[in-house]
Amino acid sequence: AIGFIVVTDVFNWITRRAKGLSYTSKIILLTISSVVLFGTVMLYITNPVMSLWEAFFQATTAMSTAGFNTVEIGAMSTCSLLVMIILMSIGGAPSGTGGGIKSTAFVSIMAIWYNRLLGRKHISFLDRRIPIQKLYLATSTFIFYTILLLASVFWLTYCEQDKPFLSLFFEAASALATAGLSMEFTSQLSTWGKIIIIITM
Repeated sequence: AIGFIVVTDVFNWITRRAKGLSYTSKIILLTISSVVLFGTVMLYITNPVMSLWEAFFQATTAMSTAGFNTVEIGAMSTCSLLVMIILMSIGGAPSGTGGGIKSTAFVSIMAIWYNRLLGRKHISFLDRRIPIQKLYLATSTFIFYTILLLASVFWLTYCEQDKPFLSLFFEAASALATAGLSMEFTSQLSTWGKIIIIITM
């Protein structure tokens, strides 16, 4: 989920081919670590039967599109499923196998929110100004991703009116993020519901 950019940068730094990590790698490592920590803590708190290691594993697999689970997804609490949806939507890093809007786009959105609240004219993160083109790309990605997710959920709820909303929401989020996680609910969908999931993926 951290991407090949980070792997290359870390390798060059360890072998002393580079003086340090690039700005992009620092952002990715900080973001992925923070989101995984958030996900681990929240999953652990909202699932009394889940161990800390299980919570950590589920948080990382939700972001990396690995599709592995050590606990039954359908048995997780409503809060935990919402946390999983958030993690899947954020996803991994650019040039990696993770889905979602990507960690760099997420950081850009949060940087815009934070700097605007402080009344700053320019958007910066880690004491460095983010180019406006990157901010435009991040906001466009976020809006486009949100529209696709809501459209998928809308058509699923339209075609599967007798199914629980949260289950449909989770399936749509997992499909769009290509996370490979399921509440073992996909087989219960109608033909149209399965087609929507396929198109979403």
